Amino acid sequence: MTIKEAADQLQVLIDDKMDTFSTLGKEAKKLQQKLSKMHLKMALLYKELEPVEELVKAQHPDKVGLFDLLKDIAENHNEN
Repeated sequence: MTIKEAADQLQVLIDDKMDTFSTLGKEAKKLQQKLSKMHLKMALLYKELEPVEELVKAQHPDKVGLFDLLKDIAENHNEN
């Protein structure tokens, strides 16, 4: 086998892997967009709970970090 033949075979394998990579990348982008929309919905729901935020945090201390992130998402959404 010549170096050219080996390189051609290797290129076929590279192309196959890159096709798979591209397909996964497109799917990941779609999932990220869907996830962003879900986070925004959650953030807007949490924003409605703002008058009783401290009560909600006290009742769900394991989600305080999530609540803070959602609050940031809602505030950034309002700025846009």
